[in-house]
Amino acid sequence: MENIPLLIIGVLPSLIWLFYFLKKDKDPEPKIMIFTVFVLGVGGALLAASLQVPVRNFIYSINLTDLSQPKIALIGILDAFLVVALLEESVKLLAVIAGVFLFKIRELDEPVDLIIYMITAGLGFAALENYLYFSRVPQEQLTELIFLRFAITTLFHALSAGILGYLLALSIRKMKKYIAVLGLVIVSFFHALYNVLIELMAEKEALLYPCLLLGLIFILALALLGSIKKTKEMESVCEPF
Repeated sequence: MENIPLLIIGVLPSLIWLFYFLKKDKDPEPKIMIFTVFVLGVGGALLAASLQVPVRNFIYSINLTDLSQPKIALIGILDAFLVVALLEESVKLLAVIAGVFLFKIRELDEPVDLIIYMITAGLGFAALENYLYFSRVPQEQLTELIFLRFAITTLFHALSAGILGYLLALSIRKMKKYIAVLGLVIVSFFHALYNVLIELMAEKEALLYPCLLLGLIFILALALLGSIKKTKEMESVCEPF
């Protein structure tokens, strides 16, 4: 029972951002579809965690003193990009694909729908991730972490997922699968960069890293706004089908 407040404050940032983005949609999506994709995003976080834990335990069990600095750096890059970023962005995408097939492709009556659903999946993912982080930190650090997760991390998950949604819509519209694959790689790169900046902020007391992090969030926000504008100029995503 003591975890219920943590669960509430974990989900609340995602719900606030979801309400904000849904208000931007002039043609609202079915509530049952939004709810389903959000829950599937939560499930995606569980799947990602179940896969990440054994892999990262293996990675950190390696005796790094026996390795050269370039090899240590390569392990860190592979961990940040493949084990964390690419996996997490992939499960968000899978959540939307699962939701679309559950409700049939007819729910995608305009390209911006893919952005909305990807944002929804990203926020579902962030909701569970928030709870897991909140349940592990000491009480005295909780307030600071809640602010960080609401103002930056939860928003980041929404932005990266939304940009992937645009590239997915573009891929379908142009009937070129490589655009979706390239989009997954691009958002995973930014996700890995985000994680590195978060770690540097925790390790080093320098103003540079928070500024770079805020700059990254600002760039992604502009990219998402531009993506939403461009999708409104596209024809229906479903037309090729």
